[in-house]
Amino acid sequence: MIVDPLRSLGVECATASGFPPVSVRGPLRGGRVAVDGSLTSQLASGLLMALPLCREDSEVEVRNAVSRGYLDLTLAVMARFGVAADADRDKDRFRVRGGQAYRQGIYAVEGDWSAAAFWLVAGAVAGRTIVTNLPADQPDSAILEALRAAGAEVERSGDSAGSARADLRGFEFDATECPDLFPPLVALACFCPGTSVLRGAGRLRHKESDRAAALEEEFRRIGADVTVSGDLMAIRGGRLRGGTIRSRGDHRIAMAGAVAGLASEEGVAVEGHECAAKSYPEFFDDLDALKEKT
Repeated sequence: MIVDPLRSLGVECATASGFPPVSVRGPLRGGRVAVDGSLTSQLASGLLMALPLCREDSEVEVRNAVSRGYLDLTLAVMARFGVAADADRDKDRFRVRGGQAYRQGIYAVEGDWSAAAFWLVAGAVAGRTIVTNLPADQPDSAILEALRAAGAEVERSGDSAGSARADLRGFEFDATECPDLFPPLVALACFCPGTSVLRGAGRLRHKESDRAAALEEEFRRIGADVTVSGDLMAIRGGRLRGGTIRSRGDHRIAMAGAVAGLASEEGVAVEGHECAAKSYPEFFDDLDALKEKT
């Protein structure tokens, strides 16, 4: 999905039959390009950020696009630094004028709903949490919708969001447009009596691990009843025994296991927890600090 688009834009690109090492030699020329967006929006985002610097104008067609909200975030950040791209939402096409230049400036990086989701689930299953510096327009803010569906106590005020333990219940949620929510949602569903159903599991096959299989197999190791069938993941919840979970080098599996351990009967040990540093180096330090306050 990377090689052909880059080659069509004048870049020499080669892989080992689709695997690393990857060699790339520019310059990027610009022009018309079609990108497969069915697995991730990240390649499209990268091209949108790079193409304004090319001499030629460009048009990017994102086929079978998912995670459109992240493309919107990309355009918003580009605009903040003085670079523009026009979006035709009906056709998932983006037109980028070449010869632009980024403008330096001061930018405050907003909080990350993908990380906040773990703390909000922690509050819902084990006590109460409040997370600050959260914007309104990230796709993973949908965690609040899922928590409400599960019966958790949820509050939103300004740039803060909070959750608290309540009488939980099985819930349904479509995470197709926000697949990074699957790990914390599985941890949540373990403590929701009844059956919870998550849609969009097909998008998990090409993450840091085969995340659908990892969630199914690793959470079963600690006593959860998780089944994946096609695009659906079903979790029968209510209680969780605990035990040892392997991160498989996936930061979100490690964090989900830790959150699940908070309300489990025996606690959860996370093997390979160091991988959480990919997105959240201080996660386990913050978890200890949060436990000390409760």
